[in-house]
Amino acid sequence: MILYSILQKGITILLMNLDNSTTVETEVALRKNLWHKNMSDDSKEMKLNFLSGTERAREEYHLTPHDGNIHSQIMALNGNILTVNSNGEIPSLQPIYVNPSNPIVVAPFSIVFAHIPDAVVTACK
Repeated sequence: MILYSILQKGITILLMNLDNSTTVETEVALRKNLWHKNMSDDSKEMKLNFLSGTERAREEYHLTPHDGNIHSQIMALNGNILTVNSNGEIPSLQPIYVNPSNPIVVAPFSIVFAHIPDAVVTACK
C-alpha cells in the first residue's frame, strides 16, 4: 500500500467529522491555479497547479464505525466491513470514484481520504 501512495500523482485530502448527527459537504476548487497562504507567514503564498484538460475522477475512501456506533470495534470502508481473511490478510482497499465537480460528503463520525489525481504540487515532486 505504501508503494501505491508513492507512485500516485496528485494530492490526498483528509477530512474528519466528529459530530454525531451532522453530515458535512465540502467542495474542492479544481481551478487551473489555487493559491494557499502559509499560516505562519502571511507574505508567502504557494501556487498549486492543476493539470489542464479533462479532470479524472476523484478517489474517495470513507471510513465509518459499523452501524454508526462510535464505540463499535468494527469499521467499514465505503460501506464494506473491514475484516481480515482466514490467512490474516487485509482486503483490497477499493475507492469510490466520484466526479471531481461533486462535493465531498462527510458523514457523522467518519473519516474521508479524498485523492485528487490532477493536482500538481511542486513541493511534493
